[in-house]
Amino acid sequence: MTDARRIALLAAVDRVLPGAAELGAATYIERALAGWHAGSLPAYERGLDALDAAALEAHGATFAAVAAAARDELLAASGLLELLRAHTIEGCFGDPRWGGNAAGGGWALLGWPAPREGWSEAEQELA
Repeated sequence: MTDARRIALLAAVDRVLPGAAELGAATYIERALAGWHAGSLPAYERGLDALDAAALEAHGATFAAVAAAARDELLAASGLLELLRAHTIEGCFGDPRWGGNAAGGGWALLGWPAPREGWSEAEQELA
């Protein structure tokens, strides 16, 4: 992913879910596009380029540089929003080993303590 697309992606995930950039959603998406969601890469390339082009035309600045309200309008009009929303949610609340949900921060927002790696012998005893 180019630097310009990465900057637009960071700005976009934070509009889909405030705090998503800090949770690593963009990192998750980049890893997914290089692997299990590789088929979505052309849609992201076109979509992120289109967001920057539309922002430049309407506001004279790149997508990441315009005000939040303008980003919301541009995202709403884009063909990327639904795909981006799904992948942002995956990146914020999925297993951190895939690059998102940094330090389990998404799980903490939900009040979920994270999956357990194992059970003690005492926890496995029948009552």
